Amino acid sequence: MRTSIHSVFAVALLVPGCATVLKSKHSEIAVSSATEGADVLVNGQRVGVTPTKVSLSNKSDHVITVRSGDKEESCQLKSSASMGWVVLDIATAGGWLIDWATGNWRKLDKSNCAVSI
Repeated sequence: MRTSIHSVFAVALLVPGCATVLKSKHSEIAVSSATEGADVLVNGQRVGVTPTKVSLSNKSDHVITVRSGDKEESCQLKSSASMGWVVLDIATAGGWLIDWATGNWRKLDKSNCAVSI
């Protein structure tokens, strides 16, 4: 019995999860504004001008700021667990520990992020 528990735990540690194997670790975010050529900052660092796309890690929150002249708007992208990947890992009984430990389950919530400068 003890050996089988150790074997199950070893397999859980060694088998990559569904999200680790199949899911992108980054999200492509399109940033645009009413004023073309507005500065785009991510977490305070300038990354280009509108319109542009930025690739952001799913593992942490990000703040996107669009600045044009004296106008500035920001929005926050929140990182959270994607329940679809969690359920898939648990349903297939493989690699959930790896996905949990690496944060590969995570996604960015873009629903509250829009600028109109």
